[in-house]
Amino acid sequence: MVALAGTLLTLAGCAQLEPVSSSLNDAGAPALSNRVTRPRPLQAAGVAAQRASVTLGDEPLPGRATGDDVPSSTAVRACGSTFQQTGMASWYGKRFNGRRTASGERYDMRALTAAHRTLPLGACVRVTAVGSARSVIVRINDRGPFVQGRVIDLSYAAARLLGFGMAGNAQVTLERLAAVPVCPEGRGT
Repeated sequence: MVALAGTLLTLAGCAQLEPVSSSLNDAGAPALSNRVTRPRPLQAAGVAAQRASVTLGDEPLPGRATGDDVPSSTAVRACGSTFQQTGMASWYGKRFNGRRTASGERYDMRALTAAHRTLPLGACVRVTAVGSARSVIVRINDRGPFVQGRVIDLSYAAARLLGFGMAGNAQVTLERLAAVPVCPEGRGT
């Protein structure tokens, strides 16, 4: 009973947010800007990354080959004060635009949102492209990715701001922003 109460209190901080409205620019394309933020290391904020066990089905077991040339991601506690994960990101766009997400809202490829397997819906995450050090804050509103070797599926707007809209995927670092009570209603504008 005490364990159940502790679990419920832990998850109570994982609230969902209202959907963000969408808009297009005059040409009918997603309205995006090149505004990015620079990453801040967790250690500079006095927060240390914590490792957690990997659940079967999410990541390969230690010592097992993944079949990919990309090293498997590092998994850490998803619903807590610290979270950091590194791995491959991809994006999903037009084919899924307007469909319902796991949070119940409609997917908007122009909003700064993402899909993650274990982070709570509504959580805000700073995603940093390892190669370019570009960074964007997204809100988790869906589950996925469902492709082995990937840690997050970003909206088209987020991928474009990170600089891999054309490439389709990139190596990224994720950092949960526990101190942000409400994610910025970020759009790629």
